[in-house]
Formats: sequence, structure tokens, C-alpha cells
Amino acid sequence: MAKKKEFTIISAFKIFFEGIKLYLQNIDKFIYYMSFPVLGQIIGIILIFTTVYLFASHINQIISINPSLDNVSVMFILLILIITPSFTLFIASCWKYLVAIGALNSMANNIISGAKFEDVNIHNDIVTRNLGTFLGLMLILSLLFIVGIIPIFWIILLIIMIYFSLVFQIFALEEGLNVIEIFKKSIQTVKGNFLKVTFVLFLLWLFTYNILPSLIDFAFEKLSLYKYLCIPIEAFCKNLPLAETQTTIQTIMSAINSKIKYEIAIQELSKSIATSLLEIIIIGYTLPLRSICCTILYKNLETKKLKEKKIKEL
Repeated sequence: MAKKKEFTIISAFKIFFEGIKLYLQNIDKFIYYMSFPVLGQIIGIILIFTTVYLFASHINQIISINPSLDNVSVMFILLILIITPSFTLFIASCWKYLVAIGALNSMANNIISGAKFEDVNIHNDIVTRNLGTFLGLMLILSLLFIVGIIPIFWIILLIIMIYFSLVFQIFALEEGLNVIEIFKKSIQTVKGNFLKVTFVLFLLWLFTYNILPSLIDFAFEKLSLYKYLCIPIEAFCKNLPLAETQTTIQTIMSAINSKIKYEIAIQELSKSIATSLLEIIIIGYTLPLRSICCTILYKNLETKKLKEKKIKEL
């Protein structure tokens, strides 16, 4: 049992390092492919907030120029029209990111097989050809995440998500299966390989969600890059109703007899926002790495299953 567990851990590390190697070999292509899905969302959000801020700060001047706009309904419609381009950018980049979740597994399969990095549209078409199935997978997983907000379901959700962790690999590599068949195959594939799948997922989570963001955060701190990154964020935060928010929170704290003093410092808030944005970018750009490793894992498990089937037939 100990040897089997040791072999599982070694195998998981091999998949992880093989994934990193393939990711780095094609990092320029992956960065290009992921730039709009990742940066588009962030730019879209920034433009939405900037537009709302500029609109709110100049609303009196707008009304003085055109008094007929001094109407709540008219102002609301005008605001919607103003933020529509930014919101469209945000939605378009969000959709591209969702498409990447499915398409990257097809790209990873080509790279693992030694094929050239083909036109990305060929891989994106897998999602558009099977759009109903893809949306079905997304809907079910989203509902599970919503249920997972409740703390008592965390352990159960974690186990379920491990069994469902290969659904997008199956979706991309086994075209023609419906939603139920994909989930069923993911469960069957993980079953008997639970530890191996868990180790691979743990390594990916540890590296892409913790170690890499921490290293880049450390570099930003040492090089004092946050100082420059926080300048526009601080300028925006200074115009937020932070004092009113702090007073409201402190009132609530007093009402529940809490002695905690809650203060909102602009510098700390802007630093927190900058750090969060940096983490989002890193996590977004490492999506291809997670897809590659999970695709290698799926192919390995499928190969293992075929070998076991042949042995049984002999």
C-alpha cells in the first residue's frame, strides 16, 4: 500500500512537471491566446467603474448644460448607454475565457501528441459545435459552486468536484457525449485513481493559486512596483464614500457590542485591490497549464484503463 501511494505521488509530480515543460515551450502562444480573455475582463471592469465615476462627478455640469436631463429615469438610461461599450467588452472577454476552458484541452491534446500549435479557431470550434453540452456542463458546475457557498457542504463539494474534475477533458476529446455521459465518464475515470487525481489537482492549486502569485507579489514588493500600480487605484478610492461606509460598519459593530474598531485606509484598500488584480491575471494566464496537466492525467488514466482491459481479455 505504501509503495502504491509513493508511486501515485511520483506519477502526479511527473504529470505536473511535464505540464510545466509543455506550457513553457508554448508560453508565447498561450499568453497571446489568453490576453483578451484575462485582460479584457479587468479592462472592462476598470472602464465601467471609471465611466460611472466620471458620470457621477460631472452630473451637475451635464444637467446645467441640458436641464431636460434632470430626471432619474433619463439619467439611468443615459448611464446604461454610456457603460454599454465597457460592459460589452467585459461580457465578450468572459465568454472567451469560458471558451478557453473547453478549447485549451484540445490544444493540450495536440501539444502532448507532438503536433504543432494549430489555428486556435479549430479548437474553439469544439465549443461552438457542442454549445448546448458545454453550457449544460457550465450550468451544473455553477450550481454546485453556489451550493458550496454553504460551509457544511465544503467537504462534500470538494469530493464531488474531484470526481467531476475531468469533464472538460472528456468534453474536448470525446466529442458526441451528452452532459450526463460526460459526468458519468469522469466519475468512472477518477474512480480507482482518486488519490492520483487529487495529488495532481492539489499541485496545480498550490502552484498556480498560491506559490506563483506569492512569488510575483514578493517581486512587486521588492521592486516597489505596487507604488506605481496603486497610484490610479488610490485616486479612484479617494472619491468613494469610505467615511460613510466606515461609520455604517462601526455603527453595526457597536450594535452587536463589538469592541473592534474598523478603519478603511485608502492605501491599504488600493494595495489590496492591486494585489487581487495581479492574482487574477496570474491565475488567468496559468489556465493553459492546468488544462495541459489535466489532459495528460486523463490520457494516462485512459491508457491505463485500456491496458487493464486487454489484460482481462487475455
